[in-house]
Amino acid sequence: MAISAAARMPRLRPGGHLPLLVGLATPVAVYLFTRHPAALGVLTFAATLPLVAMLRPAVLVQVLIPLFVLGPALPRGTEAAAGAAGVLAVSVAVQVVSGAVALRRAHLWIGLFGLAMLVSFVFPAMRLPSQDSPLFNLLGIGIGLALLAAVVASPPPAHRIAAITAASGAVAAAYTLLLGDDLHGRLQGLTLNPNYLGALLALPLVAAAGLTYTTRKAVWLVPVLLCALALVDTGSRGAMLAAAGGLGILLVRPAWRRQPLLVVVGGAAVLAVATGVVDLGSLLHGRPAAELAYNNDVRATAAMFALDVAIQHPLRGVGYAMFAPYAAGPTGLGIYINTHNDYLRLFAESGAVALALFLVLLWLGLRGRRLTPDLVILRAVVVAYAVGLVFANTLANLTVTGPFWVALGCLTAASTPRTVHDRQ
Repeated sequence: MAISAAARMPRLRPGGHLPLLVGLATPVAVYLFTRHPAALGVLTFAATLPLVAMLRPAVLVQVLIPLFVLGPALPRGTEAAAGAAGVLAVSVAVQVVSGAVALRRAHLWIGLFGLAMLVSFVFPAMRLPSQDSPLFNLLGIGIGLALLAAVVASPPPAHRIAAITAASGAVAAAYTLLLGDDLHGRLQGLTLNPNYLGALLALPLVAAAGLTYTTRKAVWLVPVLLCALALVDTGSRGAMLAAAGGLGILLVRPAWRRQPLLVVVGGAAVLAVATGVVDLGSLLHGRPAAELAYNNDVRATAAMFALDVAIQHPLRGVGYAMFAPYAAGPTGLGIYINTHNDYLRLFAESGAVALALFLVLLWLGLRGRRLTPDLVILRAVVVAYAVGLVFANTLANLTVTGPFWVALGCLTAASTPRTVHDRQ
């Protein structure tokens, strides 16, 4: 009887061939580390996938939030957070293929939004030299969407996400208050300018306030106070409005029917501040009135120009990450400036379809009416971030956006049914 090739192959025994393979692999690893560190990273990523696939994705998500928030304070922390998010996405994909986890209808919308962003990046209306890295910005959104898809497929407990968000924010606030830098009287730190740092701190402030309200435990007042102190020191008006929007959702939690009124009132307040009718700068000590007026004028000019660009290129925009170099060109504003509004950035750079798809993702998470108190806290976090997008371009920044994607994923999983095949 013929012996098959598989039968003739020696088996890999822990005491036999494994030490030999490790010995042979060691010089290869040393060579890759010294010559091609990126290749070693890829191999390490591939080697850890079998182990990660056996872990619960919900556990990995809870580790990711502090990695995102505090990553800039650690050596290679931001890269580690991005890599961990990729491992999480692959882990969930393995479980989906194996049948352990089912997809939801929301995954279709996530995929369509990612495709729209990819198309606007690969096929821009114009390709201009940029001071930023367009690919880095796209990767930030892509990793965020992968994280969102993973959380929707395998959501972690909402209470733990709220608690970890609040605790991570408290550590970030304490770190920046002690070791942060001063930028013309405004606090910055964790490689974030004052506006981005304020946007980061608004989310844990809202989460901690919600936990204080639902658990009646005074310990959650500590992150509330730390985040509030650091937030005020950033002098970011947009971040303060974002925090106010999230706190407003907590206040109207028992009455769903009042929320449309809150949206109208909140929208009017945001419009009043954005147009300069209400001067929030009077609450910000240390920021001269001339500086605030100049910032208002520059942002208003950038917003109007972004609308003009969106009207001229309504379908797919000028190309993702191309607005700032286009604004600096001879047919633009003559200055290198972003939109300072991520909704307008999506509209101008990626077109109306991309903006509509992102709004669909927000709606899928916020539409639920019968939510547990823990999910209401996450809804307030998402609303705070959504308000903050009116004043900053943070969507591609994983340090600021990581907790938002996780909170949105938990809400979407609670309000979106699984596939028809899974229900049957």
